[in-house]
Amino acid sequence: MTLKDAVTIHDQTNILPRRHLVVFAALASALLIIYIDQSSIRIALPTIGRDLDCASTVVWAGTSSLIANTAFQVLYGKFSDIFGRKAIIIASLGMLALGDLLCGFARSGPQLYAFRGISGIANSRIMALAMMIVSDVVTLEERGKFQGILGSCVGLGNTVGPFLAAAFTKTTSWRDTF
Repeated sequence: MTLKDAVTIHDQTNILPRRHLVVFAALASALLIIYIDQSSIRIALPTIGRDLDCASTVVWAGTSSLIANTAFQVLYGKFSDIFGRKAIIIASLGMLALGDLLCGFARSGPQLYAFRGISGIANSRIMALAMMIVSDVVTLEERGKFQGILGSCVGLGNTVGPFLAAAFTKTTSWRDTF
């Protein structure tokens, strides 16, 4: 092993001290929120279609989010290397909040589809960065445990999202889902 090889090896000891578990909790919460956001829309689609008079095209609300998610997800690894993971994930959370707020105020089907696309871009950033950040701050030996916890947040979000959307749609308005 040369000196150059020794310098490029990343030290995996004590990367995530106990006081930094707040970072992990924030990542887990962000993943929970984005999967609730993605899974809740399916339940509200019939009501949204009737309310916005776009019943024949309302499936694009979910599709536009997934297309944007898929198209943009590959970019954020490099962006986070250039601009820093913290800056990108904070901007992503702000973009998700803006996209969902705009979805709640949409007045037509095409507006909703465009705003769901904005949310989809933010969702893709958060999904990609959450796993990258865990890989950065957790030792290789513990990475599986922490990524498993994040995976449980994904499952919980997919489970809870439809129930929350049904509750909001039934009691108040589909707009409150966002």
